[in-house]
Amino acid sequence: MYDLVEANHNLLPVINRFGIRPGFKDKTVEEICIDRKIDKDFFLALLNTYNNPDYFPETELMGFSPLLIIDYLKKTHEYYHRYFIPRLEILLEKLIAGCEGNSKDLRMIRNFYDKYKDEFLNHIRDEEENVFPIIERMVENPNQVSAVQLTQSVENEHSTMEFELNDLKNLLIRYLEPAYNDNDFNEFVAALYQFEKDMADHSRIENKILIARILKLAKG
Repeated sequence: MYDLVEANHNLLPVINRFGIRPGFKDKTVEEICIDRKIDKDFFLALLNTYNNPDYFPETELMGFSPLLIIDYLKKTHEYYHRYFIPRLEILLEKLIAGCEGNSKDLRMIRNFYDKYKDEFLNHIRDEEENVFPIIERMVENPNQVSAVQLTQSVENEHSTMEFELNDLKNLLIRYLEPAYNDNDFNEFVAALYQFEKDMADHSRIENKILIARILKLAKG
């Protein structure tokens, strides 16, 4: 397990979502998965997805239960809600506080970010309260709900979230007047890119795997 983290430390948040924390000693991935009662194949498939943007084991992931995928997605939502969104807030406030004088541009950025944050949190709340429970019921009774309607709703929401996050980055990089501290700016933008990358992988799992599994369930 240590070798995985040594090769790419950005995998740590993904590993954490399985309840695995550093202190691996010399244990292998298989030993840790057995200790934690984690499906090793699912764990490695997801790590490889995040580790290599050109690798997406669609066929392999399609073999796993929708319930296993939903459990992972819920833990990812918790990571966004408890850690990444608060982190972005702190970095943005630091950027604003370090600005020379009053920057109307930064106030505009703040308003845009607040709007995006509210929409994003509403999106993951809707998935937690409405979408995921429906899918969980579909596993028991595939004919209970219109799978096509449900999947179209999820896909449209993801497209909107990704588009608005890209707009925020464009505002910062293209149009923000340079009255800010360079290091604060770079730190905030780097965090946005990291968030965007994680969100893209998250959306791929939902759109290409979970939705495909739903449609397959509905067809019997």
